[in-house]
Amino acid sequence: MWCLKWRRFNEEAARNDYNLSPSRYVAPKSEEEVLPVEVALARLREAEEERMEVDNRLYEVLQSLGL
Repeated sequence: MWCLKWRRFNEEAARNDYNLSPSRYVAPKSEEEVLPVEVALARLREAEEERMEVDNRLYEVLQSLGL
């Protein structure tokens, strides 16, 4: 079974001058979710706040270890 699939792929690759670029064989997503700018900025702010909290916790742990 895999032999037949390989043969079909090889024939298709030959028709495409052996261009094995993934973009040639993988269809792009037809519909991408596009966020409104306000929503994207809100998510970015939330991620930054979370990162700052984690950085602070890491700093405290490192201090307690004497580093």
